[in-house]
Amino acid sequence: ITTATPAAAVTRVAVVIDPGAGIDAPTGEQPGPIRTACLSLPAKATSADALKAAARSLRKDATVLCAIDGYPRTECAPQIGGATPSFTGALPDDTTAAPAIAAGELSEVQRLRRELHRITSERDTLKQAIVFLARDTQQPAA
Repeated sequence: ITTATPAAAVTRVAVVIDPGAGIDAPTGEQPGPIRTACLSLPAKATSADALKAAARSLRKDATVLCAIDGYPRTECAPQIGGATPSFTGALPDDTTAAPAIAAGELSEVQRLRRELHRITSERDTLKQAIVFLARDTQQPAA
């Protein structure tokens, strides 16, 4: 989300740093909270410039950004199995009233619930960013 200010050659950028879910964290670690920032950067700034300005620290190897603000402590781009999130929570109790389904269908329902959980989290993060930006734009001009 950007707004260019031609006179000052500055671009306003909203940055959301979402470290992910605890269930995907490396053993013994927990992600920090979601953070948002509204930055004023040079008009030609890149997304890397925005991340550098928003984060307290970045750790990278030769080709990959490995950690933001010290999380994760040691891992760097571990390979995970498949494109399915690693959510392993039990299905909510409301499934007990549902008609019996085949094992293949149950795994599809579980996959869809994990996807819904991920998308809902992303939606909530975007809502937080919108509220943050709305507050910033409603301040009276100096």
